[in-house]
Amino acid sequence: MDYQRPDPENGPSPSGPRVEDDFVRPLKPMRTTPHRRLPAALPFAIAGILVVSSVAFGATFLKNVITPTSSATPGVVIVVDPSGSPAPSISEKPPIVGQDPSVDPSVEAPATPGTLTLTIATVPGKATLTWTAYTGDDFAYYKVVRSDDTTATWPLTGDDKLVAAIDKQGTLTYTDGCGAGTVTYRVFAVKKVGDEYVVVAQSEPKTVTVDPVITPAPPKIDPPAPPAGNPADLGGLNVTDNGNGTDTFSWNAYTGGTAFSYYKLSGVKYPNAPGYAETGQYWNYCNACTSITYKVPSGTWNVNVEAIYYPDGARTALARTSTVKVEGPKAATKTAPPVVQLNLTATVQADGSVQLVWDKYTGPYFNYYGVVRTDGTTEPTLALGTTPKVYFDNQSTTSWIDDGSSPLGKLVPGQTYSYRIYAYSETAFGDVAPACTVVTILAVSNVQTVTIPLPPPPPSTPPSP
Repeated sequence: MDYQRPDPENGPSPSGPRVEDDFVRPLKPMRTTPHRRLPAALPFAIAGILVVSSVAFGATFLKNVITPTSSATPGVVIVVDPSGSPAPSISEKPPIVGQDPSVDPSVEAPATPGTLTLTIATVPGKATLTWTAYTGDDFAYYKVVRSDDTTATWPLTGDDKLVAAIDKQGTLTYTDGCGAGTVTYRVFAVKKVGDEYVVVAQSEPKTVTVDPVITPAPPKIDPPAPPAGNPADLGGLNVTDNGNGTDTFSWNAYTGGTAFSYYKLSGVKYPNAPGYAETGQYWNYCNACTSITYKVPSGTWNVNVEAIYYPDGARTALARTSTVKVEGPKAATKTAPPVVQLNLTATVQADGSVQLVWDKYTGPYFNYYGVVRTDGTTEPTLALGTTPKVYFDNQSTTSWIDDGSSPLGKLVPGQTYSYRIYAYSETAFGDVAPACTVVTILAVSNVQTVTIPLPPPPPSTPPSP
């Protein structure tokens, strides 16, 4: 089938003589003899010429296409260029008006993080953070970040510290009890993308000053006076790091006139003072030595040696060394165990009290069970950094009766209450900042909701005859 050129008499276009640069008409077959058809290879040859011409002269193909008739070469779409020559179409999406053509529109641009509103209240030694909830369905954690300067970022940079990672989307508060000073906090809501966490919402940085906790000094207890005539001096305490996790402590021999029983090596947590005047505990002892090798526990310690007189069970320090501050090895990072489910039952008793019975937590790091009660059906939650009003430090304690006289408050007849039991630890794990008052949840029970019954009405008195 032959083709005819576009009609140049259809009027001017905005850029000059109109040659159908904004529309395409179907080709009309010519009835001249002989009826010729396009050779099968001709459209492809023309396509090659047009591609080369486009590169050289910046030609632009028209966007409108014509579906060929049944007599056209199968699989070829014909377009008309300003010269009237047919050419194969380049299959591509038209550009979006105003869009940079170098940007692939099929690639989704990263979303701008949403906003969390953060408020902070302080008391001596603590800062309590409260923020608005992230409402998206791609939540993984709230990351609470603290910094010693005026910026706080995620991922962490500089002196930023991750002080909490909270995986409950409805937990919107956290208490950081890490002492006094001026610090900046920021809360990020993140989702997991591959091996990384991407911010989906964030608060503005908030800088606060936390006042120091005022703790009265403990009363000073003087050690008992040594027997008369005995020098109370073992000299300075020398400490040698052996490079294998142990230290060797050495001192002068006791030279007093009264016989002594043994030397005692004592260490107590810094800044407390060691010795029997403060504690009856000790690390090691020997009878006639002037050195002891000992593996110091993790932490910071005050250490000394005393010459002890021990007649008839009454210990007396005859002499002592100077006190030395010693750093033990840092504890290895521990991994928190997975949170365990505990089963809780709550039964209202005849006297209006509520008996709680729960499963025993049998895992590691146990410190306490905590009982949380709320009015109505609000979910009872134990927030990190807090202490429940009712708690038990015996791992075998698995029941308790709430009779309304505990710190949880009274039980009101007709009122509904919800209970939950937590097993928790005061140990911090992983990349969370030092524990301070942070607790680690080890186990959590189901929620039990009960309603305290109303007392029966008083019996009615029959009318007098």
